[in-house]
Amino acid sequence: MKIYLDESGELGFSDRSSKYFVIVLVVCDDEKSLKRLIKKIRGKKLKKTIKNLPEIKANNSTNEIRNAVLKDISKINLSIYSHIQNKSNIVEGSMDTKEFYNNVALKVISRIAIKNKIFEIIVDKSKSKKERAVFNSMVTDEINKVKSFIEIKITHLDSKNSPALQAVDFISWAIFRKYEKKDTTFYDIIKGRIVSEINE
Repeated sequence: MKIYLDESGELGFSDRSSKYFVIVLVVCDDEKSLKRLIKKIRGKKLKKTIKNLPEIKANNSTNEIRNAVLKDISKINLSIYSHIQNKSNIVEGSMDTKEFYNNVALKVISRIAIKNKIFEIIVDKSKSKKERAVFNSMVTDEINKVKSFIEIKITHLDSKNSPALQAVDFISWAIFRKYEKKDTTFYDIIKGRIVSEINE
């Protein structure tokens, strides 16, 4: 079983920072379709001038591409878990950004329905080696609290090399936009795949 993790929003608390921080987990039983989705979009939807970009991101795509990606995602056998953190409910300075990220991640990871004894969590490789080790340890400990017999593999990949992570980026962006911009246009496309959504 593959579980993809992605986030949207900023970790900071300045006046220019986002009001919300969102972490999304996508439990996918049809990984091949998720990977093929981005290849399909590249072949049919992207203009030649941007077709060879190393990565497709929701925040710099057109609405046509966003709609196409999310509609295809809505047809894939997957489950979406999300945790939306309203940063106004966090005391500024009570934790550093790394701790903040890990705390929100654990809140959503603790809610996933684990159906397999062996599974892999795939995360965008944005942390230092030390930060990845801390994250891996926290996640493993959290899962083992519930089911100690499960074998967990945590892989940190550059999203440029992971079409599936690029697809999941569109999901986290759509959920983030619902809260940050009060726009449900894109969220509504995938809401039927959302299993758990908590706004704290």
